[in-house]
Amino acid sequence: MKWAIVVFIIILSFISSYIALYGWVGIDLNAAIEKSRATPTKEPVIYKGINYESEDVVKIIMRYEIAEYIFPFIYKIPNPICLFFAAIAFGYLGGLIKVLYDIIRINKGISCKTLCSLAMSSLSGLLILGISYVIPSALTASDITLRPLTLLFLCLFSGLFSEQTVSWLQKLYESKIIK
Repeated sequence: MKWAIVVFIIILSFISSYIALYGWVGIDLNAAIEKSRATPTKEPVIYKGINYESEDVVKIIMRYEIAEYIFPFIYKIPNPICLFFAAIAFGYLGGLIKVLYDIIRINKGISCKTLCSLAMSSLSGLLILGISYVIPSALTASDITLRPLTLLFLCLFSGLFSEQTVSWLQKLYESKIIK
């Protein structure tokens, strides 16, 4: 039974790492596109017989081609869905760090509770994603741009401290919302 859980955790870890990397690459490429739009155009460049407005745009296209080789579905999944799955994956990876710490330092064994802990870590990453959209829109009427890479690592830390994150959110909810 324990070996089945270990194998399951390892498989989930590889899948989660792939999804987290996909999210990171997708977000990084979108940030590069936004940055290239903000910079003034330079000399046109020809790449594979097509005329592009600058060398920066060609570099972004080359990065997309590499990313498409590793992640063949990178053009097919919309950015919000990418961010959704990446937040869950980063939360899982944070939980995996905690589980490995518990196994190594505390000599805590692997059980079904370990799987539940990893599931809670994944969902705490999703909680942070939701909160990062809800709180700014509830506090201001302006359009606030979130930094997606920072958000992903907040999801990682949320997964690492998932029990504390959920307790903190519950206390915050009870003190501010219920009153």
